[in-house]
Amino acid sequence: MKPDVFKQYQAESENWLKRGRRSLLRTLLEEAGGTTGITKPLDILEVGAGVGQNIPTLQEFGQVEVVEVSDIGLAALKDIPNINRIYSTPIPFNLNKSYDIICALDVVEHIEDDKTAVKWLVDRLKPGGYLITTVPAYQWLFSDHDIALGHYRRYTQRTFNRILPAELTVLKSGYFNSVLFLLAAAIRLVKRLTKSILPSRKGFTELKKESSTVPGWVDSAFGNFLLVETKIIEGKPIFPFGLSVFCLAQKVSN
Repeated sequence: MKPDVFKQYQAESENWLKRGRRSLLRTLLEEAGGTTGITKPLDILEVGAGVGQNIPTLQEFGQVEVVEVSDIGLAALKDIPNINRIYSTPIPFNLNKSYDIICALDVVEHIEDDKTAVKWLVDRLKPGGYLITTVPAYQWLFSDHDIALGHYRRYTQRTFNRILPAELTVLKSGYFNSVLFLLAAAIRLVKRLTKSILPSRKGFTELKKESSTVPGWVDSAFGNFLLVETKIIEGKPIFPFGLSVFCLAQKVSN
């Protein structure tokens, strides 16, 4: 991910989309934590922690360690209190412990060999531990936005579940950001069509991350839409489409 793109990501860390994703994360953490029956603080690892927007939520459930490679992200993480350890290499081979919960939120799509990446995550789970993941949905939506972010691919619920190793049992998976899916998909397809018609027009050849910043009242409305989705997902995922695929899976105990 380019530095300017990461700065934009940092600037958007408290907007409607990030708040909505944190509400989904909390729901999945509560389901995992409640299922374990563990009363002590959980050992949690977040891979691809970004600027630490998820850390306060994770710390409510246990002791947190993180993996992050961006200099901007690492600088922000160092200012967040009570992070047990920060790993600054893509694959920290010195990471020789195991965790109750590992989170990889919008991470797997950045890795060319996604199956090996997920297997690495699962190998670092305790028996009975949980993997929480999100990835962008639908390869047909792949655009300059994905290239700017360093994505290799997008997924459906089915194609993502296919890369999960056999020792994982999927407890809950589905789509998120479904209410706004049609609007976002239409905008992206219009941009793609416009670029194909006017390929030389200034601005259409430059790879950019799409901004999720909106006016305050829209930010509030969109945020409420995602909170409603999260409440529904607490029961059973029912949305047949969305901009993200999420998954909560458990490592089979030996």
